[in-house]
Amino acid sequence: MHIITGKGTVLRPVVKTLLQGELRSLVAKWGLDDAEGGYMVRVR
Repeated sequence: MHIITGKGTVLRPVVKTLLQGELRSLVAKWGLDDAEGGYMVRVR
């Protein structure tokens, strides 16, 4: 799944916090995309 956040400082930290916290049990792997404008997420 590709979650597009843009390079701004508002949405990116919110999504990162969710991936590390509430959504952790649903996510197998995640990281910034090549352009650093979003996150590539592999769900379980």
